[in-house]
Amino acid sequence: TMLGNFSAAEHHLQLARRLAGSAASADLLVSMASLRQAQCDFEAAEAVVHQALYADKNSALALLHMGYILLCREQFDGAIQYLQKCLQQPFGTLTYGPAQKGTAHLYLCVAQHWYSAASQDDNVDQTAQVHFQSAYTLQPDLRRALAAFILPVRLHFGATARECGTP
Repeated sequence: TMLGNFSAAEHHLQLARRLAGSAASADLLVSMASLRQAQCDFEAAEAVVHQALYADKNSALALLHMGYILLCREQFDGAIQYLQKCLQQPFGTLTYGPAQKGTAHLYLCVAQHWYSAASQDDNVDQTAQVHFQSAYTLQPDLRRALAAFILPVRLHFGATARECGTP
């Protein structure tokens, strides 16, 4: 997906889903949602993340992705709830390590900052600063993490049809 070969990614994910049968894991579904996001199909991505959360309501990656989707839609209350629940999950696993937890802190920082700006609540903004520091601690290469955050947000809010691969 990251190389832009969406058809190959689609083929491999569909094959994995067929092999998994009705017991598709939350991680597989989150991968499928990531592909939908990369294809600029945010509604489909959200639907697949809901399926992932139905498969495992405590999937850290699914919670992270749902928080991100809601953040992109400026639904800050929902984003904050999903991201807080994500941060409550055990980390240090194969799919939820320091990079993912740092990303969750960073997204939560942004969600709380935007919520604070909209609600004029300085306490929430102070909490956002705490999450920024936590993200920085977990991801010392924050410049790269911010670049990874900015590109999907830019695509979501400012992508042209051509950038999304549609005619």
